[in-house]
Amino acid sequence: TAKVWNGSVNNNWNEPNNWGPCPGVPAQTNDVVIPNTAPQPVISGAPAGFCKNLTLEAGSQLTINSAQFLNVYGNVLNNGNSSFGAGTISMKGAGSASVTGPVQVGNFHADKTTTLNSTVTVSAQVRSELNGNIVTNGNLLLLSGAELRHGTGTAAGGGSVTGNITMQRQGTSLANVYNYWSTPVAGGILPGSNGYLYDPTQGTLDNSDDATGNGDSGWLAHNGTMTTGRGYASTAGGLASFVGIPNDDAIPFAVTNAASNNRFNLVGNPYPSPISATTFLNVNGPSGTNRIAGALYFWSNDQPATSTVYDTDDYAVWSGIGSAGASGPVPNGSVGTCQGFMVEALSSGNIQFTNAMRGGTNTQFFKLEEETYMDRLWLNMHGVAKYNQILVAFRDDATEQRDPLFDAYKLRGSAHIALGAVQDDEEFVIVAFPSLTTDRVIPLLTYVAQSGAYTFEADSLDGFTGYNVYLEDLQSGQLHPLQQGSTVTVQMGPQDEYGRFQLRFMPELITGVDDMQRTEGRVIANELGLQVLLSGVARAQGELHLINALGQTVQKTSVTVTDGLSQHIPVNGIPAGVYFGEFRSENGLARGRFILR
Repeated sequence: TAKVWNGSVNNNWNEPNNWGPCPGVPAQTNDVVIPNTAPQPVISGAPAGFCKNLTLEAGSQLTINSAQFLNVYGNVLNNGNSSFGAGTISMKGAGSASVTGPVQVGNFHADKTTTLNSTVTVSAQVRSELNGNIVTNGNLLLLSGAELRHGTGTAAGGGSVTGNITMQRQGTSLANVYNYWSTPVAGGILPGSNGYLYDPTQGTLDNSDDATGNGDSGWLAHNGTMTTGRGYASTAGGLASFVGIPNDDAIPFAVTNAASNNRFNLVGNPYPSPISATTFLNVNGPSGTNRIAGALYFWSNDQPATSTVYDTDDYAVWSGIGSAGASGPVPNGSVGTCQGFMVEALSSGNIQFTNAMRGGTNTQFFKLEEETYMDRLWLNMHGVAKYNQILVAFRDDATEQRDPLFDAYKLRGSAHIALGAVQDDEEFVIVAFPSLTTDRVIPLLTYVAQSGAYTFEADSLDGFTGYNVYLEDLQSGQLHPLQQGSTVTVQMGPQDEYGRFQLRFMPELITGVDDMQRTEGRVIANELGLQVLLSGVARAQGELHLINALGQTVQKTSVTVTDGLSQHIPVNGIPAGVYFGEFRSENGLARGRFILR
């Protein structure tokens, strides 16, 4: 029943005449032998490859292309080239199996007990599936960016792993730039040098808060063994290797809220696979145990690889309404392997990590629920090699006060530049307000350490149908329109920290906004003037008041509504600006806001 590769036609595994002694593509009952015969076999498309025992002779090579599978129902004996390509080897069937000889492959799956007698190196994903048990003998190596799915309740996992693994993660090699780390294995060792953990009971979180351990007394020197679930900071981690039993199952970790400035905790993903930020917060955030607020903070350095000067930078922040923050990678809704991050404790006690959180991806951007509509603005401020970003959102379920599920406090990690949105006299990097129904002003915090030219940039605008968005400079009196990609450059100095800039959101000319009591209605505006709409009303008489932004009535007109609609009411001699129209009658109240130009 053995099939021997001869490559007589081409390199296609699924070509019957490439096999002998009798032509035919191998099935799961066929042993396969691959000698050093050109061309060597490639699994490049459907259907998947199948075999029982797989033997590669000296000098031979089997390539499994990306997204392709080789299903092995027996053992693997490799005396040939170790590289098997970017595809998947899947150990399947009843009984047990072994892999002998080095193997490098994109993915390795096992749904039965599989013993690794030689090093299996994986670049993407290892899965111990529901009935699987990978006996590693210390021979399982996961390259930087790869993940291991195992353990009850883990998506695409469910099986077990016996023995040590080695998980790599590429960090910075610079001696003056920090990474936040966590261990995916029991007893992992903190990589690099200048290691720290963060003690919230001693923290300050003032403007000098950074990862050096010098500016914030909460940073305590640490080297050696890492605690599962805790985050750490260190420099020069390089290509870190974590060796040990992979973490699995429910993992509690204690967080502390000691005082108003002592509530941020450095925690970390404890698993050898990504976790979903959404699921993590559903368990521990305001919609779950309410142990922590609804934002995750990731340290992000802005230094080029050639830099020899350490420079602090802000945190990149993820919350339920999106991501904002520093100039590095944008948080995408997943927490990767070996990744530490800050959370804000609302009360002291345990947060929980569970296998149900595992299964996030490092490439999929977090998607909002389709039924949740919101307007969002990402605003950048940058100078020479300095950068900050905020996210301002408007949604129906937000409030005028801090919403722990949405809002993320500004952690001013940079000594050179800061941009924040102000709500209720507090500074935020991500902040949500109730949906826009009228003109709205959001004060900004701006700080720069050195005088010079700085640029505001509308990085992205999402929504704002019927509204214009402006950056208002109260010092110069200028109102700068913001559209996606537009920039505004201004001269700034250290004295500009508060009170100079604000965001202004203003309804367009023809936009009417409903705000009904008793009868559905609105006041609308167009180039012919104002009109009153009262749905389902045959006739109504009343007064239309035109009110300016100071609350002063600047025009009052008697109006008759017939069959739900009035005639156009001209607006004469009224200065340009934002106005509020209100029609008052016994039949109902109609309102609208608009801009006169």
